[in-house]
Amino acid sequence: NWNRPKKEVDFLMNEAKKHYESMIDSVTNLGYNVKIIGETIEDEEVNNKIIKLNNLGNKNESFTVVFAFNYGSKKELVNATKLICQNVVDKKISIENIDEALIDNNLYTNGLPPIDFMIRTSGEYRISNFMLWQIAYAELYFPKTYWPDFNRKELYKAIENYQLRNRRFGKIGEEDD
Repeated sequence: NWNRPKKEVDFLMNEAKKHYESMIDSVTNLGYNVKIIGETIEDEEVNNKIIKLNNLGNKNESFTVVFAFNYGSKKELVNATKLICQNVVDKKISIENIDEALIDNNLYTNGLPPIDFMIRTSGEYRISNFMLWQIAYAELYFPKTYWPDFNRKELYKAIENYQLRNRRFGKIGEEDD
C-alpha cells in the first residue's frame, strides 16, 4: 500500500531488501520454489532480487511459497484482460475461446493451484483487493494477530480451524454430490 506514510514504506522496502537476500540463500539450500507476484516498482535493487528469486526455484514442484509484493487484484485482472484482448486483436484467439481457464492462464498466479485457505491477519474482516479471482472457493480465516506476530502457534490454530471446515466448493451440501 503506497498510501502509507513514507517512513513506513521506506521501512518495508528495507525489510524486503534484507529478507530477500536471506530467502535467496534458503531457496538455494532447500530447493523450494518461490514465486513473487505483483507489479514492478521503482526500486531497482528490490526488483532485481525479485527476479533473482523467481528464477532460482523450479527445482521442487511439491513446495512453492508465493509472496505478493506491490500486488493488487484489480490491477492483475485489468492486466489479464488487456493481454487477452490483445490476443483477440492479434487474431491469436477468438472471443469464443475466452473462458475461466484462459483468464487463469493470464493471471500472475498462472500455474499455481487454487487457494484452499486464506489467512487474513490483523483482525480485519476484509480481503483488501487480494486475489479476488483466486479465492472464489477458498476458506477464509481472520485472526486478530498482526502479521509480525503470526508465529508457528498461530499457524497451528489456523490449520486446526481449517481442518474443522466442510469444503463444498459452492455446493449447498451432500445432496449436490
